[in-house]
Amino acid sequence: MTAPDPAQCRRTSGAASTTRRCSASFFLLSRVGRDWDEVYSEAVSRLDRPDPIFWMVARAEDAKKPFVLMGESSYCSGLFVDADKRLAIVDPNLRVEHMKPGCACCTHTFNGVAFIQKYDPDDG
Repeated sequence: MTAPDPAQCRRTSGAASTTRRCSASFFLLSRVGRDWDEVYSEAVSRLDRPDPIFWMVARAEDAKKPFVLMGESSYCSGLFVDADKRLAIVDPNLRVEHMKPGCACCTHTFNGVAFIQKYDPDDG
């Protein structure tokens, strides 16, 4: 699975914004399988606004994605709330080994782990 849009690598973002996204993503990933109302309540209390939560957690069925871009080259598992109101991973079988970088200029990560595969300009 190739990371989308290599142009994302050249996009700039503020350090505070990236830190907020990463903190929220690792917090949410650590709460997979737990009651959504409790997770949401705790997540909101840690943030100045709830937006970063929904960068990862799909609000509707058609918004579910196997992975989401959280920074210039940082990807995380996409999340959703299941029928039992528990936080769940959209594609629990997706691993860093499946991810292919979209460029050679960045260090790409998936859930905080560097991509294993190297950039191949012929994958496109």
